[in-house]
Amino acid sequence: MEVEQKQETKQMRFNELAQDATQDNYGTWELDDTRRPKLTLRHLNKMRKKREMSKMEHSDMVNSFKDIYARPSGE
Repeated sequence: MEVEQKQETKQMRFNELAQDATQDNYGTWELDDTRRPKLTLRHLNKMRKKREMSKMEHSDMVNSFKDIYARPSGE
C-alpha cells in the first residue's frame, strides 16, 4: 500500500503545473494595456516544464497503446 502511494506522489501530471493560481498573473490584462507583457524566465521555465510533461505523457500513452494493440505472439 505504501509503495503505491509513494509512486503516485512521485508522478506529476501536466495539469498540476498550472494549478497554482496565486502566481498566475501573466494572463491578466487591463483595459488600457496596449502592449503584451514581457515573458520572464519564470514564464519560460513554466512553459518548458509543461512541454516536457506533455511529451512524457504522450510517449507513455504511445507505449501503452503499442502494448495493448500489439499482434499476439505465437500465432
